[in-house]
Amino acid sequence: MWFVKVFDVPPNGPPQLATRGILKASFRALDATRSKPGHPYHPFQRQEMMQPNQIYEFQIELSPLCRTFKQGPRIELQVASDDTHYTNILRQIDVQLLPWPVENAVHHDAAHASHLLLPVIPDAAEIRPVEPPLSEVEWPLVPGSWMPHTDEFPLRD
Repeated sequence: MWFVKVFDVPPNGPPQLATRGILKASFRALDATRSKPGHPYHPFQRQEMMQPNQIYEFQIELSPLCRTFKQGPRIELQVASDDTHYTNILRQIDVQLLPWPVENAVHHDAAHASHLLLPVIPDAAEIRPVEPPLSEVEWPLVPGSWMPHTDEFPLRD
């Protein structure tokens, strides 16, 4: 597994997560006809196991980002093969199946140019925050849209 995170790091204050991406290494295959710069398309149809001591290329899509990085802060890129903050039942099963220890390396030399594709739009207007009254609206939670439908719990025969 590869976990990639991009942070906005202000001069005074904690880093703020801007975006992240996740890719299971054995599902790294791309569909070149559907991929675009910055948007690799992984069909996830065929698992290709990795061999020890081989170098592989991974194109990891980050969640779309619409953010203005102001002058002064830095951008931090984190690449890891585990993320303790990522929780998913399938991830827990996957971790139990891994042979331990696992060793990964990120290559960043002339032959293996690791990079972050980050489009820059110069002179973009700053987006102003949403102001009252819209920012104070208590939006209703609609069962079945993005939260589980719980009207009939506990389930009965």
